[in-house]
Amino acid sequence: EKVRFRYRLEGYDAEWRQAGFERVAQYTHVPPGHYRFQVTAANNDGVWNETGTALAIWVQPHYWQTAWFRVAASLAAAGLVFGLIWPRLMQARRVQALRLRIANDLHDQVGSNLGSIQLLLWRADKQFSQHEDPRPQLTEIHDITAATAESIRDVVWLIDPKFDTLEQIFQGMESLCARLLE
Repeated sequence: EKVRFRYRLEGYDAEWRQAGFERVAQYTHVPPGHYRFQVTAANNDGVWNETGTALAIWVQPHYWQTAWFRVAASLAAAGLVFGLIWPRLMQARRVQALRLRIANDLHDQVGSNLGSIQLLLWRADKQFSQHEDPRPQLTEIHDITAATAESIRDVVWLIDPKFDTLEQIFQGMESLCARLLE
C-alpha cells in the first residue's frame, strides 16, 4: 500500500510525472506520433526501481490530420476559389468585348456621318461660290447630325446602368417605336 509510482510519455513529457499511490496515467490531446510510455515504482522503503518498464505506443492521426486530407482540402479550396473567380473573369471579358463592339460601332457610325457632313459642307461651299442654293445640302447636314446625335443617345442609353429599370426600358421602346413609325 506504500508503493508509489511515476511515469512519463517519452517524446511528450519533459519530466517524470508523480502519480503517488494511483495506478492510473491519463493523457489528453496527445499529437499523432510514436511514443514510449515508461513507468517506475518505489517500494515501501522509498527505493526507486531505476529500470522500470516501457511500452511502445503509436497515436494514429485523425483523418483531418493526414497528408492526403490536407492535399484534398487544398485542392477543394483551390477549386472553390477558381469556381468563384472564373465566372467573374468571363463576365469581365464579355463586358470588355461588348465595350469594344460599341466603340467600333460608334466609331463607324459617327465617323461615317462626320465624313458625310464634311463632304456636304464642301459641296455647299462650292455652291455658295457658284451662287447655287445650298439649302438641300444644309438640310441633309441637319438630318445627318440629328441621326448622329440619336445614335450617340442610344449608345449612352444602352451603356448607362441607371437606365436598367423597367420604366426606362419602356420609355426607350416607346421612343424607338415613335421614331420608326414616323
